[in-house]
Amino acid sequence: MELNSEVIKIFIEGWLVKQDCFCLVDRQVKRGDVVFDLTDNILVLKNIESKKQYIAITIPYDLQPSDCIAFAMKSYCEISQVIEKEKF
Repeated sequence: MELNSEVIKIFIEGWLVKQDCFCLVDRQVKRGDVVFDLTDNILVLKNIESKKQYIAITIPYDLQPSDCIAFAMKSYCEISQVIEKEKF
């Protein structure tokens, strides 16, 4: 896994915990059955019970380190909109 992806994931996890009442449980950031995860450079928000995937955002492999925070902010905004729309 690329370092840029981990940095982006950590920023988004922090915002989910602070802004959206997610919790860190067993190395996963989750709220109820909804989990935020990073797999193969793809950020995913999914329901672990129903297997429903709410959003998947691919992190470009050629993303420059200087663009990580901006990409994380943009991705968090997209994830936040899904959370608001789905009301979980």
